[in-house]
Amino acid sequence: MAFAYAIPMAVHIIFRSGGMVVNMLLGWLVDRKKYSLLQVTSVLLVSAGVVTSTLSAQDQKSAAVANAPASTYAVGIIILTIALFSSGAMGIFQERTFRKYGRDVWHESLFFSHLLSLPLFILHYKDISLQASAANATPKVWVGVSQDIGLWLPSFYIGLALNVLTQLICINGVNRLTARVSSLSVSLILVVRKAISLIISVVVINHDAGSLWLWIGASWVLIGTVGYTYGGIQGALKKKKE
Repeated sequence: MAFAYAIPMAVHIIFRSGGMVVNMLLGWLVDRKKYSLLQVTSVLLVSAGVVTSTLSAQDQKSAAVANAPASTYAVGIIILTIALFSSGAMGIFQERTFRKYGRDVWHESLFFSHLLSLPLFILHYKDISLQASAANATPKVWVGVSQDIGLWLPSFYIGLALNVLTQLICINGVNRLTARVSSLSVSLILVVRKAISLIISVVVINHDAGSLWLWIGASWVLIGTVGYTYGGIQGALKKKKE
């Protein structure tokens, strides 16, 4: 929804990368978790790395974004903030659920989290209808196993199908991971994924070598990830000894 309120993609990525800090804060406040200085520093370093990389790689704002009133932009920021804290709270609830009912119920968790979200789309049926009409109006392409067996489809649905397929693989992996490690570790991996996606977008898709700050930010992400992982291993070994 935030994109409908003139939120640039760069700001969206930066906000989402703040999920690690929020997750750590909620874990400390709600679940009374303790984090080492190395883990806290690593989380801040990864977040700073994503922010730096995003700001160095962002494109010029579109006219719609640049000309949007401040009140519209403020609503978008409020939506992103609510989403950020909601996501952190959901991570804590997921941890508690798996702790109580076992680690093998992630299929159920994945199913119900999507099923119970479906009715919310009724609130946006007009927008969905307009988007479907726009998708159906895209140039048609032939999809089939031969010239005789197949059908003509609007080209939009080819990209959509690939998006859905990769999302299916991704969300299955994320939920399987959520059942195995802490929500903060999941947040860390998702932030690293964003950084990798950003680098692929700049270097591979746009054929750009990237700026110095892009690679500095990427190196911070790498160092922070290694630092957090090492801090987690040290913490686990300490608990085992105790």
